[in-house]
Amino acid sequence: MNALEGATILDLGTGIGSYIPLLKLRPGTRMIFTDPDPIALARAQSIQSDSSNHFSFDVLDATGALEKYSAVTHVSMLHVYSVLPDPVGLLEQCHRQTPKALLMIYLSKFNGRLGLNFLSTVFGFSQIDRDLLQTKFAMSSVGGNNQVFQGYA
Repeated sequence: MNALEGATILDLGTGIGSYIPLLKLRPGTRMIFTDPDPIALARAQSIQSDSSNHFSFDVLDATGALEKYSAVTHVSMLHVYSVLPDPVGLLEQCHRQTPKALLMIYLSKFNGRLGLNFLSTVFGFSQIDRDLLQTKFAMSSVGGNNQVFQGYA
């Protein structure tokens, strides 16, 4: 992730932070890592990176993190969205509490292909027209196994 200069990025569900060494943050960018598991977050905090001085860590679940850090410019979910107990509820909360933040939702492809029916189910949008789903989030690929959806809730 190459974050924009001056951005404040809230990462929900950081876990052990295995991707932290890959981050290259521009000057003035701040990244806030959150996870409800204090042991996993402590492991993430111990990872050294060239951008470590731009990092902060907070033991919070997604709901608490969005409440506390509502002024962020970006909300990141790396392989977390599909395991949330209420993904639609979280999108609604993002819309209410961080309406100007760009959502960056990263999903793994399953069995090498991620079909629209499966995507609709994962996002909880099975009741919404497929054209609307495609216009709600811009989709791009990262590597061979991941897809990124970006947009505003």
